[in-house]
Amino acid sequence: MAVKYCNEGSLRVKNLAHHVKYNIAAAVFIFCVGGSSAALAAGDAGFRKVRDIHIEGTVYAVVYPSGSAFANPDGCGSSNLAIIQTSDGQYNQKLALALTALAQGTQVDFWLNGCLNTPWGYSAPIVYAVDVSGP
Repeated sequence: MAVKYCNEGSLRVKNLAHHVKYNIAAAVFIFCVGGSSAALAAGDAGFRKVRDIHIEGTVYAVVYPSGSAFANPDGCGSSNLAIIQTSDGQYNQKLALALTALAQGTQVDFWLNGCLNTPWGYSAPIVYAVDVSGP
């Protein structure tokens, strides 16, 4: 399969002897625009125990790891914390899993995607997905 061209919201793909037209916004974005660097650099934070969780007003929850910092796939200013944004549609579920890990003393693993500027003068990784390990 080879990309033939990108044009005004559609992607045409050449597959053997016929053409198939896809109107998939995500595919057009990836092939025509190239995606954002944050999306390309997203990655795993590594399993860590949670030391502390701080709710920062109505904007986000801040999760602090116990021991070493989270991995920092996007090169944010600090990876000694991770941000769960309240604007995230899965905010309550992600926060609940982080609180569960804190209460049970189990490890949490975040998939991080992008950086958010904090009021403390540096950027921090944004949580995209959460895993909690068993005892």
